[in-house]
Amino acid sequence: MWCTPRLDQLWSTLQQCAKSYQSLQQTHGEITAHFEQLIKVIIAQEHRIKTPINDQMSQIQSTINSIMSEIKDITHIVNNFKQQQHDQTREDDDDDAKDVTDLVQSISSFTSINQFMFAHALLNDETQSGTIPPSVMNDDDLLLMISRHFQQMQLTPQNDGTTMSPDIPWHVNADVTKLNNIKKQIESCFALISPAHAASMANVKHEMDGYIMSLRCDEVSLYSLEAAKWTTIKSAFKRSLNGVTTSVVYARGSVYVFGGRKSQTSYSRYSLSEKQCYQAEMTGISGSSMISVCYDGDKHIYLVGGYDEDNGQVLDRVDSFNIDTQEFKQVGHLPVGVTMTCTYFHDDRVHVQASGRLLSFDAHTGNTDVLLPDMGTDSFDPCCFDGVDNMYILAKDSLIKFTLSNKQSIKLAKCPIDRPQGDIHRIIYDTRISSIMYLGGTGKNYQYSIKDEQWVQIPDNDHVGDRCWFGACLIRD
Repeated sequence: MWCTPRLDQLWSTLQQCAKSYQSLQQTHGEITAHFEQLIKVIIAQEHRIKTPINDQMSQIQSTINSIMSEIKDITHIVNNFKQQQHDQTREDDDDDAKDVTDLVQSISSFTSINQFMFAHALLNDETQSGTIPPSVMNDDDLLLMISRHFQQMQLTPQNDGTTMSPDIPWHVNADVTKLNNIKKQIESCFALISPAHAASMANVKHEMDGYIMSLRCDEVSLYSLEAAKWTTIKSAFKRSLNGVTTSVVYARGSVYVFGGRKSQTSYSRYSLSEKQCYQAEMTGISGSSMISVCYDGDKHIYLVGGYDEDNGQVLDRVDSFNIDTQEFKQVGHLPVGVTMTCTYFHDDRVHVQASGRLLSFDAHTGNTDVLLPDMGTDSFDPCCFDGVDNMYILAKDSLIKFTLSNKQSIKLAKCPIDRPQGDIHRIIYDTRISSIMYLGGTGKNYQYSIKDEQWVQIPDNDHVGDRCWFGACLIRD
């Protein structure tokens, strides 16, 4: 049949579309399930907090209904009218929230009981409307109503001070800082991985997840966070690594090192799966030592500042390196030059600790904002970022936490190691265990627990006496 090839092609496309749609539908359901769990927790907490408020409102509503019933009884007694059948109290009719709200607003709008009773046609009872003819009570009816009203007064005394306390209102004490942190954490909990990115990550297979790589000159060490054990990789890189303290970063199965004193224009990529080093030139951008680098979590590594050994110049550049194409690109400039400073990527911006200030560089527009004009710390103080909202700086006298959302700082426990002025030892934040690792060397490696707020010495087998000026990165996928 002449159309058979075309029909086969259309059928193949339909099958691919159906498979893709089912995959997307499944992912859509997974996203919904995750957020439904969060919503259930939030709703449960809302009900828990509102319960005493609802109980109090219900009690006050019952009191209002009781008072209204008593006012009507008094009106009937004063006017000597029989209470009609339809005049029964609405004490049990508390499901109509709108009526209660309207009644509360009416009570609040008047200054005297006479104004309120007149407005609600209680002074002259229903006779004011002319729709229900009055029926005068005899002595027995009047005595019975007075007796019933007296019993009600004895059973439900009003304004005893136990139900209402208008001078001490309820209020909500919300920890705004913690709430903002939770919002930030929720935002960072989920990431939609594109098929192309998933395919690239599928090819990344190695056994080094949960390790820290520390390197300088010809020394390359791996530290296992789980086993608390150091191992050495011999001849890992094809060049001596000096002046790369802040130039080391892990991304998608490889450790990258940019520049250095003896090879300013070179960069190296060590593949963890192949256990092989690849080296090339940094074409299209300036080479230097003491470059600060950070990874955006996708396909770009940003290179910030550095020191040009040939010209003796501190650089203010911000460049990018594309992991997929292995190409460099000039992005923009900072208002000041920086070397060996703390940099990290967050919310499409490169954050830079520069000359005691915290700068925020927009990777799209190239504009720089000053987030904190005076951090009170030294530019060479080691720092790390928790990936959510907090930046940790290891100052001389304490560990300082800067929260970006409210621009507040808190001093935490001082690291037990006294660092000589000018010495730089790397600190690494691991989100999996919510801890900060201080890499000092033999007998000087410490771990700070965010939960416990204390430093603990790591009983490891570090063979390097002092890891000052060592570059380091955390290997996590």
